[in-house]
Amino acid sequence: MSTVTERATTSRRHPSTTGYRLAAALALIGVLAAGAWVFTSCAGATPDVAGFTRVATVGPGVVTIDRAGTYLVYYEAPRGMMMGSGPSVRVTDPSGRPLAMRPGSGMRSGMRYGVPGRPGCVGRMVGRFHAGMPGRYHVWVDQPDPQATIALTRDTR
Repeated sequence: MSTVTERATTSRRHPSTTGYRLAAALALIGVLAAGAWVFTSCAGATPDVAGFTRVATVGPGVVTIDRAGTYLVYYEAPRGMMMGSGPSVRVTDPSGRPLAMRPGSGMRSGMRYGVPGRPGCVGRMVGRFHAGMPGRYHVWVDQPDPQATIALTRDTR
């Protein structure tokens, strides 16, 4: 008598690598998109501080604004003087009407920078206002200091 032994063959199926490759490609695209978003956000948040318009804090400063828009206001002083919330700044339009000074917003509101040409001096945002028309605007500071300046720039966002 002879017996025939059948050998059971089990086929083991390996998972396809296509799914893993697709997941890796999507993850890479996500990381690159996040990096591009951060880069463009930071690049737009760094204005050219050398191009700011500056006025002394002693007495009313006069700034000529050439077009309507929102303007950012920075207080620049020696590093040791930059404590607390900073001085209160008032701005009047060409007709003498006081303008509302609003707090800074977004990434620029916390920005601090070294003042070009003034070693040891730093600037930080103290507010923003809307200029409704071109003309000569007056700027006052509640705590005048001969070592400090007020810097203004148009908000380009």
